[in-house]
Amino acid sequence: MFEIEIILNFIVGCILCLWVYSDAKDRGMSAGGWAFIVFLFGILGAIFYLLARPNQYKSRAKPKDTDEQIDWYTDKGYILNIETGKWEKPKKVKKDE
Repeated sequence: MFEIEIILNFIVGCILCLWVYSDAKDRGMSAGGWAFIVFLFGILGAIFYLLARPNQYKSRAKPKDTDEQIDWYTDKGYILNIETGKWEKPKKVKKDE
């Protein structure tokens, strides 16, 4: 009976860590840090996360303001092509060995 309780606690802890990681990432917080706290402290860490997290998600929509656009694109790994004036994903360069 004791072994089942340990296994269930581990499974619930893993589910909590995954949920906190995903939710913190969506809210623009340190996802790995919060998941680690929940891993260490279990349900108490999850309760602390719920109290500390912001109420709103970080917007995934492209902003209309120019400065916010620059931040949005650069956070997602885009670069501005000066010749075309368009944002593009950088091309991977193959290394010759």
